[in-house]
Amino acid sequence: MDSVQAPQMHDLECIACDKGGNIYGVTTTNSSSSASIAVYEAGHDVLTLGQIHSSSRVSEVVEPKVSTLIHTNPPLAFSVQGSSASDSGKYLAVYGYDGEEDRSVIVIVDLSGSGALAASSNGQGIRSKQCTAHEVDYQLFASRPGLIIQQVSWHPHSPAHLVVLTSDSRLRLYNLADLTVAEQTFHLQLGRSGGVAAATAGYGLSSAM
Repeated sequence: MDSVQAPQMHDLECIACDKGGNIYGVTTTNSSSSASIAVYEAGHDVLTLGQIHSSSRVSEVVEPKVSTLIHTNPPLAFSVQGSSASDSGKYLAVYGYDGEEDRSVIVIVDLSGSGALAASSNGQGIRSKQCTAHEVDYQLFASRPGLIIQQVSWHPHSPAHLVVLTSDSRLRLYNLADLTVAEQTFHLQLGRSGGVAAATAGYGLSSAM
């Protein structure tokens, strides 16, 4: 098979990490318009959470070794702006903007993978893997070109739920069992004291919009 080249840290669009200390860096190569995911396994020579959060630039942290390079199906053919790994390291949420379709994009990559691992032929010991990518709420972002994704995070108490904050001041909760529409939606607005208050009735929890 073709030689697998390890991306450099300064080439990464964004990085995320799971509770096991594994690092996931999303990179776009010059030879392809789609992004791939480089996995850096936990160890003494790998970044720690403290290093990541204390550094203002990816290039300022210690350079770890890539263990696996993941390609997705379908490809991540959009401008990547950020990512978030689930605590277990089973899923990686990647988000950004599709300039051709003029819309924001979120996909969830199932890191368990459907393709067999294969060692690189360049002597670096890097494995290649193919994983499935699932798009989140395509209809919402396709129908609202100006809607911007501001933050994406995994729910701290549910490994099956993703939380998405968008520029319309809505916090949407998605269940991995059905990514076509938000399971719950909060409408947020700034209170007089500067804090965030829910604008809907009761506790601010509404059905998906």
